[in-house]
Amino acid sequence: MDVVRGMQYLHSQKPAIAHRGLKPSIVLLDEQRTPSVGKLSNFSNSVMIPSQQESTHECCQSMPCAAPGHSQLKVDIFDVGIIALFAITSEVPNLSFLDDHLQKACQLGKREGGGLAKVLPVCESCLSDACPGFTEIFSL
Repeated sequence: MDVVRGMQYLHSQKPAIAHRGLKPSIVLLDEQRTPSVGKLSNFSNSVMIPSQQESTHECCQSMPCAAPGHSQLKVDIFDVGIIALFAITSEVPNLSFLDDHLQKACQLGKREGGGLAKVLPVCESCLSDACPGFTEIFSL
């Protein structure tokens, strides 16, 4: 949820900021705090996106959120879903087998309960074709 909160902040700026490089390895965990706190790093690909210039980055065309008309901001949402999926399964998902990873995450989330059960709706929401905004995701 710390990643969602951070991305919600970036996307709410005027102009909005797209991270464009979200993946499990750039989330830093501060384990000295209880509970642990996740922090985003590596902003080297980040850009400010004026609302009239939002466009999909060409490297992300295979993602459901990257359908024509969706923005770089939506790609960030999809990427947070990948991070959530990693948090549940401890595996970096292969996009070719995304449904298999989601199925495994659902099984783990239902079995484990607790924190995993709370991450599962975030994961499913971010990876869906609907691609909600971070404000919607944060309220899950």
